[in-house]
Amino acid sequence: MILGEKRDEASGGSSLKRHPCARYGFPQDVTESIGARLFGNAFVAQYDGRTRNPRWTLEVMDRESLMYPDEIGDFGSSAASRKKSPSFSEDEGVPKTFRAKLNDFRNSGFDRGHLAAAGNFVRKQEEKDATFTLANVSPQVGNGFNRDYWARFESFIRNWTREEKHRKAKVFVVTGPLFLPTPVVEQQKQQQQHGVEEVVNSRSTASALEPQTMQQSKMAIALDDASLQQQQNHQEKNTATNDTKENHEHSVTNAIVASQQPSSNTIQQKQQQQQNKVRPIDPDEEKRKKAVKWEMRYPLIGEAPELVAVPTHFFKVILVDEHANDPEKDVTLLGDVVDYNAPPKSAKVAAFVLPNAYIDPNTPLSNFAVPLESLEAVSGLTFFPKATNDLQTRDDIDRSERQFLQGRLGDALKQNSNNNNKNTTKRLGGLSDEEHIKILLTDSTSSKERRESGFRESRERAGPLGKKQPEKATHLCDEGIGCVLPPPWSPSAEVKK
Repeated sequence: MILGEKRDEASGGSSLKRHPCARYGFPQDVTESIGARLFGNAFVAQYDGRTRNPRWTLEVMDRESLMYPDEIGDFGSSAASRKKSPSFSEDEGVPKTFRAKLNDFRNSGFDRGHLAAAGNFVRKQEEKDATFTLANVSPQVGNGFNRDYWARFESFIRNWTREEKHRKAKVFVVTGPLFLPTPVVEQQKQQQQHGVEEVVNSRSTASALEPQTMQQSKMAIALDDASLQQQQNHQEKNTATNDTKENHEHSVTNAIVASQQPSSNTIQQKQQQQQNKVRPIDPDEEKRKKAVKWEMRYPLIGEAPELVAVPTHFFKVILVDEHANDPEKDVTLLGDVVDYNAPPKSAKVAAFVLPNAYIDPNTPLSNFAVPLESLEAVSGLTFFPKATNDLQTRDDIDRSERQFLQGRLGDALKQNSNNNNKNTTKRLGGLSDEEHIKILLTDSTSSKERRESGFRESRERAGPLGKKQPEKATHLCDEGIGCVLPPPWSPSAEVKK
């Protein structure tokens, strides 16, 4: 029984399955019907049949799980190889109509980018192999992103987890694609920059609306061209004696061409007249132009209608349970039983959004940190609900994020003021990195309402003796030197495909 049926029966009404609408079944969303799945006992993923991308992937790692078998003396037949990587395969668990296909990526210019990195599964070969299914793959820009910045981001998480001081921690990572909108005003600017293309397109439209007029014009021009060719042949034979006659004939011909070829104003007038005949003037059109401030734009690859959407951005949300491997401090342990509903006693959390485009290798990772709540709003997902539903934990996450992001935004503004003369690289959708991130830095309506209503606990929570209680969550980048990526790959580094 589904949730809707329970509500119907509780309210005393007829159950959903008995409603006349259910006679031949409800439309099924492949994302809901397939649900979340475990791949190779390595990671969990949910597939999005509409975009033919993963909806999200979830993985967990600790220091021990990232040790290669030869590092701990395990040389069994199931041990993962440092060099062996399998070929990519299609996801057989998704109906063929809805799945991404290997041919979709061939000659597309995009890499088959892992969401759950193969390098995170080094103990068993079957776990590593599972990451090469297209259920774990999205189209990613290769140069400067998948093969560099994104790969370095993955290495940063592994390196952090493998440190001796983090041996008691478990690191949970959710990764997924994003499709962020573009301001309409930005599109209008782009259209103005491509004015020549607009003229060509308008003439093409006019050709479709006024085929007879345009065909007649083309015929007239073609006849004039033939006449000119004959005149040129005649001129080659009589160049010495017919200069005056030649000039006269050219003048006459040009006058004929000018009179027969329709002007652009005439085409536009006829086009507008035809449009007025097709549909009446919409009184709400101007209202829509003023009200609509955003629109979605992103490429697609493959063969229609089974197209694969190319994300504009990718996100990672990281939650570190600092005492998950410490039996003395792990609050999820109730004797020998694990309480999976208990929030972590002490956690580090960070959310990042990166553009699917070339990223300057010297860009700090902290530039892509965003509020968790804003990411939830644009992705439609709630991350780590069993931890974040705890009011104190969520309050600490929000507060530490605000403090970190305010400091980071101040540094970014100073840097931008020093780089006013530099060109800003535009990403998929027409926005710069800074403009896209501003979307996620905007305070959401829900967060404002919570703060105004006092739903969150006081910032200075007091214990029984008036002492401030320890924070249950802090921002990951506040630790030590912050979120610093490994050095950029050298030219001889192995290319990730």
